[in-house]
Amino acid sequence: MELILWRHAEAAPGTPDEARALTEAGRRHAQAMAHWLQPRLPANLRILCSPALRARQTVAPLGLPHDIDEAIAKDRPATDLLRAADWPANLRNIMLVGHQPAFGELIAIILGTSVTWWDMAKGGVWWFSDTQEKEKTEVYVKAVMAPWMLDGRK
Repeated sequence: MELILWRHAEAAPGTPDEARALTEAGRRHAQAMAHWLQPRLPANLRILCSPALRARQTVAPLGLPHDIDEAIAKDRPATDLLRAADWPANLRNIMLVGHQPAFGELIAIILGTSVTWWDMAKGGVWWFSDTQEKEKTEVYVKAVMAPWMLDGRK
């Protein structure tokens, strides 16, 4: 099954934090990433999104149904994200739309590295896939994409 982590795109500063909207560049990056993702997304995809406005605005260009999930909210630990995704045990493909540093910590958990967290571009995607054969699960990185890789602008 697939696990796609999509970090929210660039947001304007402000308070409250949950109400921060995407900047013009953030909207452009979310649109570019959605355009890249759309033809590649697997069937049977469940999308869980942080309740933060910037995350909801990031996923909106996909035009797909998504659930708002407090477990994906800013400042939640990576273990909450993993539990919400129920991955790799989940038989559905999952996309999480949320925040650093939890995504970076989750990437480190999945990769099983001594690095405690990985950086992730705003609006970027890390895509993992797993295969389960008999009693063995193999996980690999399917893609790592940043918005500036799609439109050539930061």
